[in-house]
Amino acid sequence: MRGGAYYILKTTDAGTYMKLSNMDPDDWRMLDGEDRDSLEDNAQYLGFGDTVKDCERASLALLEDDGPMQELEEAIANTGALGWDGFRKSLAMPKVADSGDIYKLYLELTDGTTVTVASCNAKPAGFPELLYRVEEIFHENRDYSRYQVQDFDSSPCTKLYVSFRKAFHNGEWRLEVQRSDNRWIVVLIDPKGYFTEAGTEIAEYQPIEGELPFSRFLEIFKRHGAESWNGYEESDESSEDSFDICLYFENGKEFVMSGSLLPERFEAFQKEFIEETHLFYNEQTS
Repeated sequence: MRGGAYYILKTTDAGTYMKLSNMDPDDWRMLDGEDRDSLEDNAQYLGFGDTVKDCERASLALLEDDGPMQELEEAIANTGALGWDGFRKSLAMPKVADSGDIYKLYLELTDGTTVTVASCNAKPAGFPELLYRVEEIFHENRDYSRYQVQDFDSSPCTKLYVSFRKAFHNGEWRLEVQRSDNRWIVVLIDPKGYFTEAGTEIAEYQPIEGELPFSRFLEIFKRHGAESWNGYEESDESSEDSFDICLYFENGKEFVMSGSLLPERFEAFQKEFIEETHLFYNEQTS
């Protein structure tokens, strides 16, 4: 469905799987040497709804009960999706640089009934509501644990991105280090002096010679037991704080957390990380 994530539900003898994939049907057409040109004919793409191929990144979750399935069936019925079969319509949008939104939907029921929708910038009445519910239900049941690093020393780090922010432009503290272009970025905007001297305003990037400073910052994660935060994603609408943290490793594993509701012990980690970032910046620019 719509350019972005692809949502696949498959029922097997083992149970019902929900899969969020980054690969669309067109990416799969030539995997077996056959050029498949329509979603309903792409049995291979749908057939891998209960597994993850090496060439894709996906969440795969085996449902523990039939609650999510019932919610989807209810959404399909309420939006009238069973009456959309054969909807194919495209609307030109010449003023949109990327040509707009592409929508694909394929339903296969136990009685053999199928529903196929393939459109661009056009959708049947009720489609936005179904898309919203599909996204909501799949994201509630996603599982990316296979990609989560459990040991920061198991593989070299290739990219580090850590960002802390205060609402209403009251502060931003960010560090980026990545191997691909051997550079660092430091942003320290602290008008009220939360973590640095009041009025601090630093935004700079430079290439770095020699070893990238991954280890000195990963040590801060380890000292604060941050491994247990991997996958954390909680928000509080009343909070003025927010953060995004992404660490990527050579073996394909990652550490990702974000939100505005700070986990336990996070403040001490945040303070030490910003102080170390400031020290690193001063070393590089002195």
